[in-house]
Amino acid sequence: EVVVAGLRMLAARRRLRKVLLVASAVQSWVRMRQCREPFVRAKKATLRLQAWWRVWKHRQRVRRLPLLVLQLQTWWRGLRARRAATSRRLALLRLRRALRLLLRARRRRLARLHWRAEVLEAYRRPHGAGAIAGAASMPALSEELLLQEYHFLEKDYEWRVAQVERLRAQVETMRAKVERATNGGLLYNLGLA
Repeated sequence: EVVVAGLRMLAARRRLRKVLLVASAVQSWVRMRQCREPFVRAKKATLRLQAWWRVWKHRQRVRRLPLLVLQLQTWWRGLRARRAATSRRLALLRLRRALRLLLRARRRRLARLHWRAEVLEAYRRPHGAGAIAGAASMPALSEELLLQEYHFLEKDYEWRVAQVERLRAQVETMRAKVERATNGGLLYNLGLA
Protein backbone atom coordinates (compact mmCIF):
# COMPACT_ATOMS: atom_id res chain seq x y z
CA GLU A 1 0.00 0.00 0.00
CA VAL A 2 2.78 2.40 0.74
CA VAL A 3 4.22 1.68 -2.67
CA VAL A 4 0.88 2.20 -4.37
CA ALA A 5 0.42 5.44 -2.46
CA GLY A 6 3.92 6.53 -3.47
CA LEU A 7 3.23 5.72 -7.11
CA ARG A 8 -0.07 7.58 -7.02
CA MET A 9 1.67 10.53 -5.48
CA LEU A 10 4.34 10.46 -8.22
CA ALA A 11 1.64 10.25 -10.89
CA ALA A 12 -0.25 13.10 -9.23
CA ARG A 13 2.91 15.19 -9.08
CA ARG A 14 3.59 14.56 -12.78
CA ARG A 15 0.03 15.59 -13.65
CA LEU A 16 0.34 18.63 -11.41
CA ARG A 17 3.65 19.55 -13.07
CA LYS A 18 2.04 19.24 -16.54
CA VAL A 19 -0.99 21.25 -15.42
CA LEU A 20 1.28 23.91 -13.93
CA LEU A 21 3.36 23.95 -17.11
CA VAL A 22 0.26 24.26 -19.29
CA ALA A 23 -1.21 26.92 -16.97
CA SER A 24 2.08 28.81 -16.99
CA ALA A 25 2.17 28.65 -20.83
CA VAL A 26 -1.44 29.83 -21.08
CA GLN A 27 -0.79 32.65 -18.60
CA SER A 28 2.37 33.63 -20.46
CA TRP A 29 0.49 33.66 -23.77
CA VAL A 30 -2.40 35.70 -22.33
CA ARG A 31 -0.01 38.18 -20.72
CA MET A 32 1.99 38.34 -23.96
CA ARG A 33 -1.21 39.05 -25.92
CA GLN A 34 -2.13 41.79 -23.47
CA CYS A 35 1.29 43.41 -23.85
CA ARG A 36 1.76 42.60 -27.54
CA GLU A 37 -1.34 44.35 -28.84
CA PRO A 38 -0.31 47.79 -27.50
CA PHE A 39 3.27 47.12 -28.66
CA VAL A 40 2.08 46.23 -32.17
CA ARG A 41 -0.18 49.30 -32.25
CA ALA A 42 2.71 51.50 -31.07
CA LYS A 43 5.03 49.93 -33.62
CA LYS A 44 2.51 50.48 -36.46
CA ALA A 45 1.97 54.07 -35.32
CA THR A 46 5.75 54.61 -35.14
CA LEU A 47 6.26 53.16 -38.62
CA ARG A 48 3.41 55.30 -39.97
CA LEU A 49 4.93 58.39 -38.33
CA GLN A 50 8.40 57.58 -39.72
CA ALA A 51 6.96 57.03 -43.20
CA TRP A 52 5.06 60.31 -42.98
CA TRP A 53 8.23 62.10 -41.80
CA ARG A 54 10.29 60.65 -44.65
CA VAL A 55 7.65 61.63 -47.23
CA TRP A 56 7.41 65.12 -45.75
CA LYS A 57 11.22 65.55 -45.84
CA HIS A 58 11.31 64.26 -49.44
CA ARG A 59 8.57 66.70 -50.44
CA GLN A 60 10.49 69.51 -48.77
CA ARG A 61 13.60 68.57 -50.75
CA VAL A 62 11.62 68.34 -53.98
CA ARG A 63 10.06 71.75 -53.30
CA ARG A 64 13.44 73.31 -52.55
CA LEU A 65 15.16 71.71 -55.56
CA PRO A 66 14.00 74.31 -58.16
CA LEU A 67 15.15 77.12 -55.87
CA LEU A 68 18.53 75.47 -55.37
CA VAL A 69 18.87 74.85 -59.12
CA LEU A 70 17.95 78.48 -59.75
CA GLN A 71 20.55 79.66 -57.23
CA LEU A 72 23.18 77.45 -58.86
CA GLN A 73 22.26 78.72 -62.33
CA THR A 74 22.33 82.32 -61.09
CA TRP A 75 25.73 81.80 -59.53
CA TRP A 76 27.11 80.17 -62.70
CA ARG A 77 25.70 82.85 -65.01
CA GLY A 78 27.04 85.57 -62.73
CA LEU A 79 30.48 83.96 -62.76
CA ARG A 80 30.45 83.74 -66.57
CA ALA A 81 29.23 87.33 -66.90
CA ARG A 82 31.90 88.60 -64.50
CA ARG A 83 34.60 86.74 -66.43
CA ALA A 84 33.28 88.09 -69.74
CA ALA A 85 33.09 91.63 -68.33
CA THR A 86 36.63 91.37 -66.98
CA SER A 87 37.97 90.11 -70.30
CA ARG A 88 36.05 92.83 -72.17
CA ARG A 89 37.42 95.47 -69.80
CA LEU A 90 40.96 94.14 -70.27
CA ALA A 91 40.52 94.06 -74.04
CA LEU A 92 39.24 97.64 -73.97
CA LEU A 93 42.20 98.74 -71.83
CA ARG A 94 44.61 96.99 -74.20
CA LEU A 95 42.92 98.61 -77.17
CA ARG A 96 43.14 102.04 -75.53
CA ARG A 97 46.81 101.48 -74.76
CA ALA A 98 47.48 100.42 -78.35
CA LEU A 99 45.59 103.44 -79.66
CA ARG A 100 47.52 105.77 -77.35
CA LEU A 101 50.78 104.25 -78.62
CA LEU A 102 49.62 104.65 -82.21
CA LEU A 103 48.56 108.26 -81.63
CA ARG A 104 51.84 109.03 -79.90
CA ALA A 105 53.77 107.47 -82.80
CA ARG A 106 51.62 109.40 -85.29
CA ARG A 107 52.21 112.70 -83.48
CA ARG A 108 55.95 112.07 -83.41
CA ARG A 109 55.90 111.13 -87.08
CA LEU A 110 53.90 114.25 -87.98
CA ALA A 111 56.23 116.42 -85.91
CA ARG A 112 59.20 114.82 -87.63
CA LEU A 113 57.61 115.30 -91.07
CA HIS A 114 56.85 118.92 -90.23
CA TRP A 115 60.42 119.45 -89.04
CA ARG A 116 61.75 117.71 -92.17
CA ALA A 117 59.56 119.87 -94.41
CA GLU A 118 60.81 123.01 -92.63
CA VAL A 119 64.43 121.92 -92.95
CA LEU A 120 64.02 121.04 -96.63
CA GLU A 121 62.25 124.33 -97.26
CA ALA A 122 65.03 126.16 -95.47
CA TYR A 123 67.64 124.47 -97.66
CA ARG A 124 65.70 125.19 -100.80
CA ARG A 125 65.28 128.88 -100.02
CA PRO A 126 68.10 131.28 -100.52
CA HIS A 127 69.88 131.97 -97.28
CA GLY A 128 68.99 135.59 -97.08
CA ALA A 129 65.32 135.47 -98.10
CA GLY A 130 63.06 134.31 -95.29
CA ALA A 131 65.19 131.53 -93.94
CA ILE A 132 64.03 129.97 -90.74
CA ALA A 133 65.57 131.10 -87.50
CA GLY A 134 69.03 129.70 -87.16
CA ALA A 135 69.07 128.40 -90.73
CA ALA A 136 71.59 131.06 -91.83
CA SER A 137 74.10 129.70 -89.39
CA MET A 138 73.48 126.09 -90.51
CA PRO A 139 76.00 124.78 -92.97
CA ALA A 140 74.61 123.71 -96.32
CA LEU A 141 74.36 119.93 -96.58
CA SER A 142 75.48 118.14 -99.66
CA GLU A 143 72.95 116.49 -101.94
CA GLU A 144 74.35 113.05 -101.09
CA LEU A 145 73.80 113.59 -97.33
CA LEU A 146 70.30 114.86 -97.98
CA LEU A 147 69.56 111.76 -100.10
CA GLN A 148 70.92 109.48 -97.38
CA GLU A 149 68.79 111.22 -94.77
CA TYR A 150 65.77 111.01 -97.07
CA HIS A 151 66.29 107.24 -97.60
CA PHE A 152 66.73 106.77 -93.86
CA LEU A 153 63.50 108.67 -93.22
CA GLU A 154 61.68 106.62 -95.88
CA LYS A 155 62.85 103.35 -94.27
CA ASP A 156 61.84 104.66 -90.86
CA TYR A 157 58.42 105.58 -92.26
CA GLU A 158 57.96 102.10 -93.83
CA TRP A 159 59.01 100.45 -90.56
CA ARG A 160 56.49 102.56 -88.64
CA VAL A 161 53.74 101.74 -91.15
CA ALA A 162 54.53 98.02 -90.74
CA GLN A 163 54.45 98.45 -86.96
CA VAL A 164 51.03 100.12 -87.20
CA GLU A 165 49.78 97.21 -89.34
CA ARG A 166 51.08 94.70 -86.77
CA LEU A 167 49.34 96.61 -83.98
CA ARG A 168 46.11 96.69 -85.97
CA ALA A 169 46.36 92.93 -86.52
CA GLN A 170 46.87 92.45 -82.76
CA VAL A 171 43.83 94.61 -82.06
CA GLU A 172 41.75 92.50 -84.48
CA THR A 173 43.02 89.31 -82.82
CA MET A 174 42.03 90.68 -79.40
CA ARG A 175 38.61 91.66 -80.70
CA ALA A 176 38.13 88.15 -82.09
CA LYS A 177 39.13 86.65 -78.74
CA VAL A 178 36.73 88.93 -76.90
CA GLU A 179 33.97 87.97 -79.34
CA ARG A 180 34.70 84.26 -78.86
CA ALA A 181 34.72 84.68 -75.09
CA THR A 182 31.46 86.62 -75.18
CA ASN A 183 29.66 84.18 -77.46
CA GLY A 184 31.63 81.08 -76.50
CA GLY A 185 30.24 78.24 -74.51
CA LEU A 186 31.14 76.61 -71.25
CA LEU A 187 34.23 74.87 -72.68
CA TYR A 188 35.75 78.21 -73.86
CA ASN A 189 35.12 79.85 -70.48
CA LEU A 190 36.79 76.93 -68.72
CA GLY A 191 39.76 77.23 -71.08
CA LEU A 192 39.15 73.86 -72.75
CA ALA A 193 38.24 75.13 -76.21
